[in-house]
Amino acid sequence: MKKSANLKAMIMAPLAGFRHTSVTVPEWGGKTFILREPSGATWTRFNELVAKLRPAESGEDEPMEPDAPEQDRLSRLADALMLVDVLLDEKGVAIFSEEDAETLAPHIGPVHSRLLRRAIDLALTFDDAQKK
Repeated sequence: MKKSANLKAMIMAPLAGFRHTSVTVPEWGGKTFILREPSGATWTRFNELVAKLRPAESGEDEPMEPDAPEQDRLSRLADALMLVDVLLDEKGVAIFSEEDAETLAPHIGPVHSRLLRRAIDLALTFDDAQKK
């Protein structure tokens, strides 16, 4: 019975269902963080925001495209939502909550983008899945 309980605890640990890696960020004082692959729910929200960046059908001849400030806001918000999901402290605890995404968005920069690329690279691609 004890062996089964240990297996359950291991399987249900917060990072057990996600690929993850430790990263050191020199720009943030050399602190170490854990990056995990994005969750399915975050991918959905991210894609919804990215879809808003595409020209919308306006019923006129030309589709309406969001203006540059709105494109920047939506792009940063999409990145912030993703970062909230994938960036954990070195103990595996989330640093941000979803409510922090709006506050975080204006601060998104190249360091954040580099971390997001690493987290996204952890995700299993369709081609990878087919090889298994």
